[in-house]
Amino acid sequence: MSLLGTGGEMELSREWPPLTVLTDARFDNGRLWLAQPGFWPGDRVIISCARGLPIDANLNGYADCPDGHRHWGGLGTAGPATAHRTDDAGPYWAASDAAAYWEAPATTGLTQQLTCYAGRDTLGRLAFYDSEINGVNGGTTGRLPLAGVAFGALVLAPYAAEAAYQAALLTLAQSVLAVLPLAEPELPADQVATIPSAAAGTELIGWKLQAQLARWTLDQEAATADTTALAEPYGDSVKALVRGSGTLQFDLERSYRAGSQDSTALLRLVMMLDRGCRCRARFYLHRERPAETPGGNPCRDPRLGGALWYEADLLLARTGVETGARELISGSAAFLVLGETQLRMG
Repeated sequence: MSLLGTGGEMELSREWPPLTVLTDARFDNGRLWLAQPGFWPGDRVIISCARGLPIDANLNGYADCPDGHRHWGGLGTAGPATAHRTDDAGPYWAASDAAAYWEAPATTGLTQQLTCYAGRDTLGRLAFYDSEINGVNGGTTGRLPLAGVAFGALVLAPYAAEAAYQAALLTLAQSVLAVLPLAEPELPADQVATIPSAAAGTELIGWKLQAQLARWTLDQEAATADTTALAEPYGDSVKALVRGSGTLQFDLERSYRAGSQDSTALLRLVMMLDRGCRCRARFYLHRERPAETPGGNPCRDPRLGGALWYEADLLLARTGVETGARELISGSAAFLVLGETQLRMG
C-alpha cells in the first residue's frame, strides 16, 4: 500500500562504529591507516593501549610509551635514557652508572588511555585532535602528533563517560597485548579478545536530532524499493531487511546555545545526511485533536479524536539541505524502511 501525507516526526541518530584494534604496523608518517569508515572527523573517541600511547600527553618531548622506544640503534624513536646509543662504537651507559639505561614511566611518562577527537585525511588515515572542530577541519591546528614507537596495538572506541566503560577498555587493551602479534594490522576488537561486558553493553547510538516532517510518501511494498541505489552506502547486508521505501521533506529548528547561534547541530545534521544514518519516524495519518461530542453539534458527525500514525525505522539516502535566511533548516531525503512498519494509535 502507498500513502501520501503531511505531518509527522523524525528522530535522526547515528550508530557508532565497533571497537577497533589497530597495531603499530598501521603507523604512517604521524597518522594511522584506518579502514573502518564508521569513525568520522570530529568524533570524540577513547584510545587505550596497555604498552602506552604513541602520544606525548605529558608534553616532555617523548611519547608516553616506555617499552615502545628504540633500545639500541636501528629504526624507531629513542627515549631520553637511550638516545646516546647510536652505534657499537658509542657508549652503552649514560654519563654515569647511576643514570637509567632503559626507558620507564619515570623517563618518558606512561599514558595508557586518552580522550580526544578523530580526524581523517583524504586517504582515510586517522589523526587525533584536541577538539571537535579541529578534528572536523583536519590540518595541523590542535593535532596530537603520533610518534613512531612500537606501541603494539591500541583500542579505538567511541567515547562514553561511564567509568566502568573506560576501565573495561583498559582491560580489553591488556587482553589485546597478551595475544600479539595479530594476523591482521586492523581488526574488530571482538575478533581479537573477549570484550568485557561493561564495554560491550554500552549504547552505541548518538547525535540525536529531532525534526518535523512536512510532507512524505510511504510505499510499503518491498518489491518496489530501489535497494541497489539507496542501500549502496550501507552495504548489501541491509537489503534483506528492507520492507518499503519513500520520500520525505522535513524542517529542523536552528540550534542556540547560551543565547548565540551554534553551528554544531547543523554540522552534525549535514554529516549524518551526507554519510548516511538511521532514523525513527512517525508518519501521521491523523493528528491529535479534541473529539467533538454528538450532543455538542447535532447537525454534524463527531470529529475524530486522538492520533493515528505509522512508525518505522529508516535509512536515509539521496538527501538535500536548504539553509536559507530563515528560522528553520529544511531538508529532503529518499529512504528505505527497515523491518515492519507498525500502525499506532494514541
